[in-house]
Amino acid sequence: MNNSPAHLWALAVPGILTTVNGHDHALLGGAGLAPEAARGRAEALRRDWGVHDRAELLKLLTWLAREGHRKDFNDVCMLDLQVSTRLAPSGMMDDLIDDPALLKSIHFSRRHRARIGTRSLLAWDMTRLVTLAGFGFVLQWISEGEAWSYALAAAQAVQSRYASWEELGQHHLLGREYWAGEWVAHHARAFRSLLDDPSSPWRALLWNTDLRQPDRMIPLQEIVVEPPPPPGPLARMRNPFASARHDAAAPRVDKDDAPMAPSDVGVAPPISDLGLPPAVEGTTGRRSRFVLVAIALTTMVAIMAVALAVVLGALRSRGAMSPPTPRQGSVPSGKKH
Repeated sequence: MNNSPAHLWALAVPGILTTVNGHDHALLGGAGLAPEAARGRAEALRRDWGVHDRAELLKLLTWLAREGHRKDFNDVCMLDLQVSTRLAPSGMMDDLIDDPALLKSIHFSRRHRARIGTRSLLAWDMTRLVTLAGFGFVLQWISEGEAWSYALAAAQAVQSRYASWEELGQHHLLGREYWAGEWVAHHARAFRSLLDDPSSPWRALLWNTDLRQPDRMIPLQEIVVEPPPPPGPLARMRNPFASARHDAAAPRVDKDDAPMAPSDVGVAPPISDLGLPPAVEGTTGRRSRFVLVAIALTTMVAIMAVALAVVLGALRSRGAMSPPTPRQGSVPSGKKH
């Protein structure tokens, strides 16, 4: 096993997941190559991800490296922008989108888009990438070198885009909240323990540790980070978290010593802490809803145009009015008058 500062730093990236799962922070995959550890990780991959072999694992690791939930979050931001620009000023997004989960995702993106910035949900995807690459090594589905090619690439990606272990942890928590739809106290407690416990890897390893590996024989995997679209004029929407707590800059502890959310609390399905890929979690279905919403908007505009043409044609046939002269550069707004 490699125990250089760079390798230990990479293993510390999924520190919250490692703590929650009770795994070893100093070992790739959180455990040695024991049969019992392999059985547990094989069951987790099968149950939570639908992964049964090397080929399926590599497909999953490639998805996390190139898209992950970054793509899903960016799609939500783009849908919000597109729908907002097509709605009349008095329109409510809730009247056009009747999917509560999608509305909650849009509301999340509005509250946190500025804070998340161009990194999208990178922290959430990279913590799982390191963890699952390690699982693959424990199962001997991929070699140790292959696992490090993902883990070290993920480490370099987060080190270059976040400023500290604390910021990485905060963005991991934001990503998990987006994925699950709720804030989970035990993840926040793990985050706080990593910051406060003198023996934690986050306290032992400097954030600016040199992660370059000039002697590596296996090239690092490519990590793709596409920024979400910039925010524009946003349509009004009802607050799906009206009875929930408001934002806070960082996790805090209330009188019952239960960490509270830095954002509002929603309702989540009981799914694994690692999160599911699109085929299992339902991201594909969400993207299908994006397409349906776009089709609905296009259909509405087309119907309005046809109705207007019919009315104008009827009036012209009666001699009530002459065809209008279009102004140079004018564009139909699609708004009701």
